[in-house]
Amino acid sequence: MNTATVDEIDGMKLADLTTIAVGGEIDEFIEVDSEKDFIDAIKCADKHFKKLLVLGGGSNLLPHDGRFKGCVVKYSRGAGKELDLVCQELRIPHLAGIPGSLGGAVVQNAGAYGAEIANYLLAAKVFDRKTAEIVELNVDKMNYEYRNSALKKSIGFLNGYSPRWIVLDAKLKEVGAEHFNVQYPRILKELDVEQNELVDYDTFRNAVLKIRSENGVLAPSQVNADDADRQSAGSFFKNPVVDRFEIENGRILLPHYAPIYEVPGSNNLVKISAAWLIQHSGISRKYSKGAGINSKHALILINPELSYYEKSGEELRELMRHIIVRVQEIYNIALEVEPIIM
Repeated sequence: MNTATVDEIDGMKLADLTTIAVGGEIDEFIEVDSEKDFIDAIKCADKHFKKLLVLGGGSNLLPHDGRFKGCVVKYSRGAGKELDLVCQELRIPHLAGIPGSLGGAVVQNAGAYGAEIANYLLAAKVFDRKTAEIVELNVDKMNYEYRNSALKKSIGFLNGYSPRWIVLDAKLKEVGAEHFNVQYPRILKELDVEQNELVDYDTFRNAVLKIRSENGVLAPSQVNADDADRQSAGSFFKNPVVDRFEIENGRILLPHYAPIYEVPGSNNLVKISAAWLIQHSGISRKYSKGAGINSKHALILINPELSYYEKSGEELRELMRHIIVRVQEIYNIALEVEPIIM
């Protein structure tokens, strides 16, 4: 096992390991490339009552600015593989370019453009920290919801920042299709095709990557190093899902021209664009030195500082709270955050 103590780290910070580039120095950092060493590192941290943070791609996370007084474990294989590379191998075009690891996506139920991990997962191999056993969880055990799961709900186990069940690996369906049905409005517009028209895998994937690039949020292997919007945690807020009746009766104060989308399989639920709500809330995109709103897509909060800034975490939290209050005041809608706020 490749273990680095605080003395050997030589100033390693969470900012060096997260896509939003926020976070202070780490007490203990362990990087492993075998499942056995991964489990041993988790057991060791739990045995000594250290706060545990398991990292994959380092996305979907907003650390605090101070020193991390615990153990950070990074796994490079299995669940630690970059989600985009897994999607390329299995020919899943909808999830192309999503930042983060396979394990993080399984916990988060990551998704985009009409699909999510719940549509593809067969089973996940996990380490249960409570029983110290390796178990397999089928997709029906995940209790998947919109950007949520049974695993995500267990984050905070033993007073840390990781779930009770740590994903070791996951088996996804190999799509293997040559052509894909285009249904999602943004993809339809990008490709200039009709609803349910078939396109090949490369065309679909390239369209998704182009849109994600325009929105300023891509997997590390796809990121342009010169992009001023590149340091983010991905989508920061969930798109609110509400009963249409709440809009019609005026409880939710939404103008008639605001974009809303039907929720498949529901009678009266609709999804509201959080990006639209933020964009029309009057908040400046250049909020402060260490926090801002992505210039390309209002759903994404960014750390605009290209070198380490010790107050980015605090300023991003301030911006997050400001957006939540502002959207509540204007539209009577309570926004929920996607990332783990440490």
